[in-house]
This record gives sequence, structure tokens and C-alpha cells, in this order.
Amino acid sequence: IGFLVRGAFQESPAGDVTGLETQVGELQSQLDGLQSQLDSVEKDSETLKNALDAANLSGSELRTQLADARAMASEAQTALSQTASDLAIGLETIGGLQVRNGELMTRMETLQGRVSGLDGVSEAAESHRLLLVELRRDPPDTREETFAFWSTMKDAAVKANPALSSPVDRVILKIDNFFDWAERSPNVEPTSNEYVQWLEERLTSGASGYQDSADAFFKEALLSSITQLEAIVDRLN
Repeated sequence: IGFLVRGAFQESPAGDVTGLETQVGELQSQLDGLQSQLDSVEKDSETLKNALDAANLSGSELRTQLADARAMASEAQTALSQTASDLAIGLETIGGLQVRNGELMTRMETLQGRVSGLDGVSEAAESHRLLLVELRRDPPDTREETFAFWSTMKDAAVKANPALSSPVDRVILKIDNFFDWAERSPNVEPTSNEYVQWLEERLTSGASGYQDSADAFFKEALLSSITQLEAIVDRLN
């Protein structure tokens, strides 16, 4: 700038002071403009420096975050591998448990079948026990009591074995024949002709059919009970 001022003074006439002042003013304006530009450049340089520092800081933080992310990814991969291994073991265990469950279900069904069979055995055994209780009772002496006796007998017999229904019905059908004959018993000596004739009527009147039917029923009922008990023993074994 000084060089420019000196040059201006050398080129201008000595008396032209006003022209020099004008040039000095112009030069001063140029100097101020350059100073302003320099200040602006320094400001921009400071801004760029701050931005660069911030960028460097952000880059460092990003690198740190990237390293952390890589570490987390590695940990996640390790956990995933462990989970996959655990899952494979779990699936193998589940498969074994499913096989075991199938075996247990089969066993349970078998046991349920046996239990159901035992329930049937228990019911059959109880029904035949009640029938045997009735068979041990002595028949009564009166007509009404005899009908009641055989009615109860029939209930027990049919529950134990429905096939015993017909045999016990044949007994019931002969009750009246028997008591009709028994009520005609003569009050005479057993050696009298009247008494002998009465005994013979036991056959012709059908009275003997009562005892014959009762004996046949007792045999069939006992045979049914024996057969059922043998079946129960075989099933339990």
C-alpha cells in the first residue's frame, strides 16, 4: 500500500494536492476492502476449522459406535448360535418326550381297558354273589311267601345271567299246582289208601313239576355261577 501511495505522489504534479488526496482515499477504500476480505477469510477459515474438528469428533464417535455395533453383533451371533444349539437339543428332547408320551398313552389305554374289564368283572362277581345268597335261602311254606321268594330270586338270577329267566319262570308257573295239591293233603294215617292216592296225585296234578323245576333251576344257577367265577379268575390272571 505504501508503495502505491509513493508511486501516486511521484506521478502527480506537485501542485495537484487534490488529486493525491483522492487517490489516497481510493487506496484507503481498497485497503479497507482487502482488510474486510481478509477478516472474512479468517472467519471462514475458523468456521472450517471448527467444522473439521467437529467432523473429526463425529468420525471418532462413529468409529466408536461402529466398534460397539460390531461387538454387539458378535455377541448376538454367539447368542444366536447358542440358541440354535439349545433349540436343536430341545427339539431332540421334545422328540424323545413325544415318543415316551406315545408309549405312556398306549400303556394308559391298555390299563384303562384292564380297568374297564375289572369293572365288568366286579359287577359280574357281585351279581353272582347276590344270586348265591338267594340260592342259600330256604323256600317259605306259604303260597304268598313262595311267590315273593321266587320273584326276588328271578331278579337276582336275571341280573347275574339273563339266560336264567326262563328256568325260574318255569318254577313260578308250578307254584299254584304245588300249593293246590298240598292244601288237599288228607288228615289221615300215612298208610291209608286216601293218603296214598293223594301222593299219587302229586304226579298227575303237576305238583311234582314245582320241585323238579326248582331243582333244575338250582343246578343251572350254580353252573352259571361256577362258570362266571372261572371266567373271572382267568381274566384276573
